[in-house]
Amino acid sequence: MQTEIIKLAHEKGHFSAAKTEGVVKQEFFIPNLSKQVQNVIVNCVPCILTNKKSGKKDGFLSPIPKEDVPLSTYHVDFIGPLPSTTKKYQHILTIVDAFTKFTWLYPVRSTSAQDALDKLKVQQKSFGNPK
Repeated sequence: MQTEIIKLAHEKGHFSAAKTEGVVKQEFFIPNLSKQVQNVIVNCVPCILTNKKSGKKDGFLSPIPKEDVPLSTYHVDFIGPLPSTTKKYQHILTIVDAFTKFTWLYPVRSTSAQDALDKLKVQQKSFGNPK
């Protein structure tokens, strides 16, 4: 109920934390009000979409030159965390061939460099090193 009161006060104009807190304080006493107001505002979708990003600006994307031969360039990334399997795998290592877009998926327990290297060695044994 406290969260609903705070949401209603905030959604009257998507005010800042201080102003939302002031509106709520005029009518109600809520313990840890500042923390709860901050939580509501951080999770407010309209505020997230309209507020400008702070921090470092995104850089320009530089395309990677496309090779003419399969298996010459790989793109590697992790997917997860996912629900744990019976063998404690929580992530998937993805390897994509840049030329053919063929994708290999390897289950891994973590996103550590060691887990990635272990699976890349499996890839190397089957297909050799990329050029």
